[in-house]
Parts: sequence; C-alpha cells; structure tokens
Amino acid sequence: MGVARALAGLAIFALGTGCPWQNATVRVPAAGKVASDYRVWGAPAVLLTTPFVDARPDRSRCGVRKAASSESASVTCSAPPAQWLAGLVAQQLRTAGFLVFENEAPPGGPVIRIEGFLSQLFIEPDVQAWPGGGRYVPEADIAVTLVARGRQFEAERRFYFKGLGDWNGGGLESNFQLALDNSVRDTLNGLVSAITEVVTLAPRFEAYACSSTRK
Repeated sequence: MGVARALAGLAIFALGTGCPWQNATVRVPAAGKVASDYRVWGAPAVLLTTPFVDARPDRSRCGVRKAASSESASVTCSAPPAQWLAGLVAQQLRTAGFLVFENEAPPGGPVIRIEGFLSQLFIEPDVQAWPGGGRYVPEADIAVTLVARGRQFEAERRFYFKGLGDWNGGGLESNFQLALDNSVRDTLNGLVSAITEVVTLAPRFEAYACSSTRK
C-alpha cells in the first residue's frame, strides 16, 4: 500500500513538471511586469552603452529543463538577453526621470557613461522528489557588472539576482517565464538604484579625484 501511494505521488509529481524533454523558450519580459519603482528629480542625464556586453560562458541558450535531477532539454531566449536587458534598463531609467542618451551624447551632454556586462542569465529548476510528492521550481539567475566613468573617476560594481517560479507551477514553460520575470524585475530595481546613486555621488567623486591630483 505504501509503495502504491509513493508511485502515485511520483506520477503526479512527474505530471506537474510539464514535458521536461521538450525545449522551452522564454520571451522578453513585458515592461509592465518588471517595472522599477524608483523615481528621481531634476532629470539627471546619463550615457548608457547599449547593448550590454554578452559575457555569458554559454550564449547558445538561457537555461535547462530537467527530468528528475538530470538535464533533459534546453531553455532558449526569444531574443539576445544582453540586448533586451540593456533596452529595459534604458526604458526604466527614463521612467524614473533620467535623461538617457544611448551610445553617444550631444556636445555638452552627460559626462557619466554607464557600461553593462552580462555574465550570467540562466534558468534552471530546483528538483527534489520524495515519496508522495516533490518540488520542481525554476530559478533564474542574473549576474551583471556595471562600469561608470566620469571625467576623473571610474567605478565598478557587480550584481547578482535570483528569481523564482511558482511552487505550484512545476516545469511548465510559463513557470520558467515567471522565474525570469521575477529576476529581471529585481535586476532593474537594483541597477536603476545603483545608477541613481553613482550619478548623485559623481560630483563628489570628481572633486575628490581633482583634489588628489593637485596634491
């Protein structure tokens, strides 16, 4: 009787994982679902380099599906993530109140240049099985490095974000999308906050650099 219940539980768990042997595709997150809640005043200007540099070890895919604990299929992005992530950052900066120039600023334009390097964007399920059930939750990991350059200073900061799918969503393609959406939302909040901070502190950085060179 116990064996029968265990087999039934594992069967239900397997059904909940979707079809792990088929490749899945995640789409560019809709801007409305991943919007940053940061706002700034005074329309500060920044120069954002787009797209970001794609420094991922494997640029051929954006994740994996698993059957039990073994890789069974690939997860691909519908568009290059270094491109659309930079586009979302630019859009969210504008929504926050920034004046954003991409790649080239007019004469007399902003002196703060922001470059982004995408070193990781990978979705992989956390799979655990036990008698009577199990866990299959996609996790989306994003790692980005921002480099800010002014006239007299350069600052670098690394970021890492993790977004989770729904416990009840299993291995359905929509649950992989949810994990990505959640991770991108946190990424945009983190990056916009950091850019706001560096633009706010830039005059102090420049002043300190100038005073250091005069000594």
